[in-house]
Amino acid sequence: MLAVSEAFEAYPFQRVDVDQFVKILKQVLEDSSLSKREEFVSDLVDLFYRANKRQGPTIEFEDLTSFLIEHEI
Repeated sequence: MLAVSEAFEAYPFQRVDVDQFVKILKQVLEDSSLSKREEFVSDLVDLFYRANKRQGPTIEFEDLTSFLIEHEI
């Protein structure tokens, strides 16, 4: 999660859109078995929208972590 947090910090206002989010997670998880799943990218897009409580065009790292904690992921 540290790598994801640091990647978010590289973007203006530490907010990312869905394309940036997918790019970040693909880079961070590239060596994991998750990245080899056929539906990996669509799962990341789904995660972005589930974590996006404000339903805006971008999310913050806090949105992601809150979602993961809330759902015990």
